[in-house]
Order: sequence, then structure tokens, then C-alpha cells
Amino acid sequence: MTSPLRMACTRLSIAGLTDGGSFERGELYRDEGRVRLTSTDDRSADAIVRGQEPYRVRLTFTHGLRGTCSCPMGGAGVFCKHCVAVAPVVGEEREEPALRAFVSSWSTSRLVDFALEAIARDELLRDRVALQAATADGEGVDADALAAAIDDAVRVDGHVPWQESWAYGERLDAVLDELDRTLEAGNADVVVELVEHFLRTLDGQLEHVDDSQDGVGTLGLRRAEELHRRACAAAAQDGPALAERLLELQLASESELLLDALPAGYAEVLGPDGLARYRELVDARWRALPVLGPGERDSRYAARFRVTHVAERLAERDGDVDRLVDIKARDLSDGWAFLRVAETLDGAGRSEEALAWAERGLAELPGDHDARLVDFVADRYLAHGRGEEALALRAARFEQQPSFGAYRALHAAATSLGVWAAERDRAMARLRAAQQPEQRGARRWSSAARGHSTLVEILLWEGDASAAWEEAQAGGCTDDLWRALGIARAPTHPDDALAAFRLLVGRALGRADQRAYEHAVELLTELERLLDGSDAFAELVAEVRTANRRRRNLVKLLDARWPPVGSAP
Repeated sequence: MTSPLRMACTRLSIAGLTDGGSFERGELYRDEGRVRLTSTDDRSADAIVRGQEPYRVRLTFTHGLRGTCSCPMGGAGVFCKHCVAVAPVVGEEREEPALRAFVSSWSTSRLVDFALEAIARDELLRDRVALQAATADGEGVDADALAAAIDDAVRVDGHVPWQESWAYGERLDAVLDELDRTLEAGNADVVVELVEHFLRTLDGQLEHVDDSQDGVGTLGLRRAEELHRRACAAAAQDGPALAERLLELQLASESELLLDALPAGYAEVLGPDGLARYRELVDARWRALPVLGPGERDSRYAARFRVTHVAERLAERDGDVDRLVDIKARDLSDGWAFLRVAETLDGAGRSEEALAWAERGLAELPGDHDARLVDFVADRYLAHGRGEEALALRAARFEQQPSFGAYRALHAAATSLGVWAAERDRAMARLRAAQQPEQRGARRWSSAARGHSTLVEILLWEGDASAAWEEAQAGGCTDDLWRALGIARAPTHPDDALAAFRLLVGRALGRADQRAYEHAVELLTELERLLDGSDAFAELVAEVRTANRRRRNLVKLLDARWPPVGSAP
């Protein structure tokens, strides 16, 4: 019988879950053979899709078809093009009874020879078999053999580039799958020991693994942390001994192992005695930290952060506001540090103390007024009718750093007092004095220079797209602002929108890779909507196609979205 998941993966149902552009690009990915299924059952399927980097996709069916993906769009909850690519592959998957029957007819010796040959060729399969061999004895688990198998699977030689990071992630999954099975078989004490070995070993390897695109190493760590907690609960560990090992793992790790362990459920596993020992150890560690005053630094930043973090989590769990303030007040090196103390007190309903701490930060750091600290104090001045003081703070902050955020904050304070017109004149004069020198000719289109970006952003916020366009032409601005200008100018000045997007497409195609091509097509798709498919837009697409005719992957994307005139439908 066909599974519910396969029945749900029809072209019609997939199209209803996404937009037209993602649907078309997803089908193109499927047609180009970019999908590899890694596992399927009646209600779920896992796959890897080869885009600019490999992405992990999971499709599930409960009351309807759903998809998750490790790409940015998938992370935002969108049924992305990678999900679209996987769904038809799942829908088309069929069992192969003839192949099963054929393999079932083999003799034992032939099966063994075939399996050994496959194991010799496939490193991941070899690791899986080695792990299972270590737990194959019905009388118990060979912990030494399993630890050695973990070492072989986790440790790497040299650097692992991101293109190979998914294969490394699969090795980690194989280790954790076997440890999970070992735990289910009733070997909790052994699993606690082995997971801690796994965590220490992996912590030392992650610096050699480039998993920046998808975080496979981090995913392995988080899964191992959860397995460790479950194994400790099942093993009924000695609380004080566990507390000592737990804190050692937390504070020795460069990968922030188990850093949020207590909120994640270890308090119950530790028990009263273990929790008391943990509190005693943490308290001693944070009290040993040197006190930092304004402008001072601790060279052991990472170690200090870990100690402070676990101490804060423990104080938060205990609901001890005074202790939490003491912990945070051990570092008053900058405005953000003072703000952390103030926000803690404010959240506890101690608003007067909070404001006093924030004002102290402004007084002790006159040349380093953190914008967030200024906002905190100014907002409370406004709330208590101290508008003149709030405006003075906002004006000083803007003078120090004339940014879009500071401008908006100044606008709010001055408007509340009815003096915005005069403040705006002063602010604009400050901005024009601070902006980069005017760039002429082609330099104004540089993506690296901010040019007049702050003025452009402010004028767009104020609704003056015409003045913003003039500033951008005079001094240039960032890509995001060129796009915003194109959108704002399209209804009344379509030629300006065309010019802005032509710039952005050209800049995107300064790189010759698939991600750049896809970004260029996304920009063109947006421009098509803005210009309602005008002749000028069609001419731009033809211009891009002609200028990049040697980039076959780009032309393929363009042709799929906008078939050339005279091509077959």
C-alpha cells in the first residue's frame, strides 16, 4: 500500500504550499538530480539537497504535508525550493520487490563477501558496523571497543571543508544512533561514560570542521547533550559526582558544551545533594573572577564568559535577584555591562535602583555611551516627565554617532516636546558634515562604500523618496537602500527603479556561482512585479541573457523563468 506521505507528495499539493518561483526552482533542482534521499517511512522522509551547499530537508505528514530545511528560508518556516525538490522524489519512490527477491536468493558467503566489499568502500558504513560490533555481545557492551569506534568516527585528520561536513554529520549521527540503542538496551551507566567521552572528543574536533553553513557539528553536540541527560536520569547517578563532571564539561569546553544544562533539566537529575555541590562549585568559580571596572578587560574572556553564564543561569533558576546583580556587577567594563545590571533590576520591579545603575554607567563612561544604555535612561526620563533631560541625552548621542537609529530616537524625544523642527535642522547639518566625501561617476555605485546611506535611509523613512534618490545619486549608498529606492520610485519613476535594479543585478553577477545566479533572478523577478512586465523589463532580461550567454547555469535559470522569444512553450 502506498504510504500517506507518498500520496501527499503530488504536484498539485506541493504547488499549494509555496510560491511560483520556489516551485519552479525546486522542480529544476529535482530535474538536475540534486536530491538524495537518506531515509523514508510511511510518514516522514529525510534528504540532502545539493544547492550552493548541501541542505538537510525533512518532509512529514500528519494532518497535511509539511517540510523543514536547514536553509535560511526553511529556517523561517517557509516550504522552500529544497522542500519542493524533495517532495516529488518521495512521491515517485517505489519498493523494488524484484531486487529484494534477488538479493534474498544469495548464499550466506556471497552476502558476506558483498557486505565486506561495501564496508571497505564506504567509510560511514564501516563506522556503523564497527559501532554495532562493539554492542553485539548479548552479555553486555564492550565499552573499550565502543570508545575506540567513537574515536574513529569523531576524530578528523586535518581540515574538513563545508562540502564534506554533511558526511561528517552522518558519522556523528551513526555514533549517537548506536549510543541511543545501547541506552534502550538498559546500559545507562556505560552510555553516560561514553557520551561524556563523545562530547570531549567532539569538542576538540569542531575547530577543524567548517560546518558554518548548516551547523552539523553543533547539531551533533545538542543531540549528545540530550542523550547525556537521559542516560544520567536512567542511571541514577551520584549527584555530587555528576555535579563535578558536569561543571568540568561546561567550563573546559570551547564549544559551550551543556552551558544551559540546568534550565534544560539537570536539576532533577542532580538531586538536592548534587545541586548543592554544583552551587558550591559555581559560587567559588565566579567569586574568583577579577572585578572589572570601566574600561578594564580580562584576557581570559572565553573562560570568564562560561563561568559567568553558568552562575547567572543558576541564580535565575533560584530566583535570587541580588545574587544575579552581584554576578553581573563583577564586570562593569562598558555601557552594556551596566545595562545588564539595570535590566535585571527593572525586570524585578526595582525601577529606581535600575535607573540609578544606568545613570551610573553614563557617568562613569562619558566617552562610551552605549546606545542601548542611552535608550534605557532616556525612555525612563520620558516616562517620568523629564523630557528635557531625555532630549539632551538623545542629542548628545546623535552628535557622538549620527546614525539612523540615533536620528529616530532624537525625533521621538524632540517631537514629545514640540521642538522637532529646530532639532531636525541641527541633525541634518550634523549628518551632512559626517557623511563620506561625495563620489563622482561610477564610484558612487560601489557596494563597499556607504556614501550617503544614512541620509538616504532617513529620507526614505520620512517619506521623501525624491530627496533620497538625489542623495543616492550624489554619494551612493548600500545595496539594501538601492533596492528600497527602486521599490519606492517604481510607481512614479519606473526608469529609476530600472536603473537601481540593473545596478543590483550587475553587482550580483560580479560573482560566478549558483547563489549569485539565483539572487540575480530573484532581483529580476521582483523588478518584473514592480514594472508590471513592461517592455523595458523584457529588454533588461534580454540584455542580461546576452551579456552572460557563456554562463550556462544562469541562462538556464533565465530561460526557465522568462523563455526567450520564439522558444517552444
